[in-house]
Formats: sequence, structure tokens, C-alpha cells
Amino acid sequence: MKDIAFQIVEMEKVPIYFNNTKTFSSVTYLKQNSDKQRGLYLPDCDSLEALEYCKSSRSDGFERIKQMIFTKCDFDEISFSVFSILHELGHWIQYKEFI
Repeated sequence: MKDIAFQIVEMEKVPIYFNNTKTFSSVTYLKQNSDKQRGLYLPDCDSLEALEYCKSSRSDGFERIKQMIFTKCDFDEISFSVFSILHELGHWIQYKEFI
């Protein structure tokens, strides 16, 4: 996952944190009593693990992502990971443009 993220995201412009979960998220709003910083939170695992977790825990979301990606290219763990990172990066860009 780290190799993919470092090729996609300009690290000096977007803080990236790798966590022990297998989910992708972005934090733009700091909640009170939270230890999270603003930035992208990406899973600290390989692409296949993240894909398998998404398939097993969020089957409806997985199917929507698969349909979106499959219309443009072959669907595999790399395309899933790239899509997920870009999706969270989009939230970050919206946040930066808003403030």
C-alpha cells in the first residue's frame, strides 16, 4: 500500500498516516478528544488484504466500487487500492479548497 500511495500522492502536500485497520479514510475535521491529525489514513497492509477486507465487510460498497472500476479497466487489488486512495484524496482536496 505504501508503494502505491507514494506514487499517487504528493507527500509534502498531503499528510498520510498508515494505520492497523484495513480501511481507507480521510480526516479533515478534528473531533474533540481525538488523537487523529488531519490527513489521509490508509491501511498498513498489502492491496490484496485491503480488497479482501472490503469484500467481506462491505459487500454493497465493494460491488459499487467494482462496477465503477470495471467499466474502465480490469478490476484487481491494485485498481481497488488506487481508486480508494484517490477517493480519499478527493475528500482532502475538497477540504483544502473549502478552507
